[in-house]
Amino acid sequence: MAFIRKVKTKSGATAVQVAYKQKGKITKIAHIGSAHTEEELRILIDLAHKHLNENQLELFTQPIFSLRVEI
Repeated sequence: MAFIRKVKTKSGATAVQVAYKQKGKITKIAHIGSAHTEEELRILIDLAHKHLNENQLELFTQPIFSLRVEI
């Protein structure tokens, strides 16, 4: 199971990571970046969400209709 993890660093920044759990232990971590402001933190969390969803297929795709009316 993958999740987004925020960790405080020694320098006071907040590190954003995508962590993977296997059998209750963190087995792999993808470091997204370190934020020093709230705006940077929001951007990094958005990037982490994209990283989590990059290989996911959509369950409910939106159908594309082409409506053609002839009179």
